[in-house]
Amino acid sequence: MSIKSTKEVTRDWAIERIKLIYDICNRQEYRELEAVSREGDYSIQEVIYRNHFYISSIDSWTNTMLEDKLDEPFFRESIFDNYIIEGEK
Repeated sequence: MSIKSTKEVTRDWAIERIKLIYDICNRQEYRELEAVSREGDYSIQEVIYRNHFYISSIDSWTNTMLEDKLDEPFFRESIFDNYIIEGEK
């Protein structure tokens, strides 16, 4: 069982974090992805395969959609973090 911590983040931070990870994947800079995410236990290929790197509508995503994406490997900053968007919904 791992220790989880809830991290409150802004909507802007969440969108920028998701865009950063998508951008790194689109550029195929996998060493950078590993460094930014610190997700050594997960397969980068699996994450790339599971995610479609088309986020043109991310600004219209709900907070729940952003939170769910941030909780995924490589998008989260730490395996121990859960994310909640602070402020308005």
